[in-house]
Amino acid sequence: MIKMVQVANGLLKLSKITVFLGVIFLVLRLFYAPKHINIPMPDHHIEKDFYSYFYSFFSDTLDLLIPLVVFIAIPLLVISLLKYIIFKFLKKEDQQKLSEIKKTITYTVITLCLTLAFWFVAGFVSSLFGTIDKPVIYLYPEQKQEIIVRLDYQGKIIAEYPEYNEDMKGWKVTAYPDGKIINHADEQEYSYLFWEGKPNEPIDWDLSKGFVVKGENTREFLQETLSQIGLTPKEYNEFIVYWYPLMKDNPYNIIHFADEQYTKTAPLTIKPKPDSMLRVFMVFKPINKKIEIEPQVFQPFERKGFTVVEWGGTEVK
Repeated sequence: MIKMVQVANGLLKLSKITVFLGVIFLVLRLFYAPKHINIPMPDHHIEKDFYSYFYSFFSDTLDLLIPLVVFIAIPLLVISLLKYIIFKFLKKEDQQKLSEIKKTITYTVITLCLTLAFWFVAGFVSSLFGTIDKPVIYLYPEQKQEIIVRLDYQGKIIAEYPEYNEDMKGWKVTAYPDGKIINHADEQEYSYLFWEGKPNEPIDWDLSKGFVVKGENTREFLQETLSQIGLTPKEYNEFIVYWYPLMKDNPYNIIHFADEQYTKTAPLTIKPKPDSMLRVFMVFKPINKKIEIEPQVFQPFERKGFTVVEWGGTEVK
């Protein structure tokens, strides 16, 4: 009996540790889900590939399964086994003394279920919202000029360079015809204004028009298409250097260049008002096999006077 009680005490400590670790993992899961999980979402504009869906899901969430197994599943299995042994061989009156074990086992099961639920929900919500990745803004005045750039983004800015001024919702700079920018806040020189954000509401990107491109052909496609849209070699080379590594290993990519869906999410107000402005925002989705969609047609862009150019993009999971 003494040995059985000792086993029960050890079991009690183990279950409490399990609950504690499970709660910690649950909290961390909520805060860091957007950085660690990508759950592919069905897109009503394209044919669903279930193999791709589940393969991507399990490969992206493997880092979460390991701590779940180590900290919760294995201890839970041990607890259940010991519970069976103890309650099978102890007398009824002795079983009553171990009622606390039943409670801790219940707490452990509840913690496991909550952790799994928050794990899926956090990843699911994160994949719905997505991010607006690396928009950069080039300023080309006809002569040296002070400029105020106001970005009224409908979401949270999560990265910026130079620092985004929350009070004025943007930047105050001096720009030069060659694109050089001097930021007034720190008097440092920059090549462009960079920002990245997470929208307040999920965006259902329209992928019914665009292009389906082999991953290995992405570089050449972007060179030709971005030039056609109106970017200069310097601008589209910087675009390709950032996005090509994220796209080249996919069997195929659906590539769509968003217009109002993007500009309504990130209204840009510039003083003095530019004579011409081009905002290029690419939305791409990796797929496993080629499908047919209607190609996009672009209107020619003419650079005249004070010109502003922006490019950015996002990946649809």
